[in-house]
Amino acid sequence: MKTSCRYTGIVIGVLVLVILISGCMYGDETNLGNNTSHIKTYSAYNINFNYSSNWYAYNATTGSNNVVPGDLPLGGDVFTSNTNRSNNNDMIFVVSKDDFTVFDVQIIPTGDLSEQEGIKLIKNSMIPDDWNKLSNGTLTIDGKTAYEDIYTAHDQSYNEQMRYEVIYLIKNGKTYYINMQAPDKEFDKEKSNFNIIINSFKVQ
Repeated sequence: MKTSCRYTGIVIGVLVLVILISGCMYGDETNLGNNTSHIKTYSAYNINFNYSSNWYAYNATTGSNNVVPGDLPLGGDVFTSNTNRSNNNDMIFVVSKDDFTVFDVQIIPTGDLSEQEGIKLIKNSMIPDDWNKLSNGTLTIDGKTAYEDIYTAHDQSYNEQMRYEVIYLIKNGKTYYINMQAPDKEFDKEKSNFNIIINSFKVQ
């Protein structure tokens, strides 16, 4: 009789433990929306990519969705194949964690200019003279070679040292001017979030 009661107590104890563990697991699932490993998808202007679910999307061209963070991406001229300038480029303020940590894209028609000619013209227009260039290189985005420059500069508006990773992706007669920015001291911590975007970036 005593042995039977002992086993009954053990069984009840195990069942209680299983229920408690199940409750903890369920509780974790309800908080998954705040987990940066989960992603959302952005799709507009014939581009699409994934981004962290705790960031938000914003379209600067139409002014839709959330409030604009303090600094919009740098403006610039559009260069056509005969270097005439126009103002019909699609500038997209894409996703942001906060005012400082931002990923944005500007689509710039470069027509039949060579890749290097198009990039040179865009750099002359878009990159401020006071940005300090740290490095340059190449990477592959959407199966194409893209060109990368990394800069630092002091943002007077926020009194913050910033880092900018600028990427030029040329496809279908257009240059996708991609800017990733964050405070210099935080940039490496945000690199995984930027990589989610870059690794999934597609031009349709």
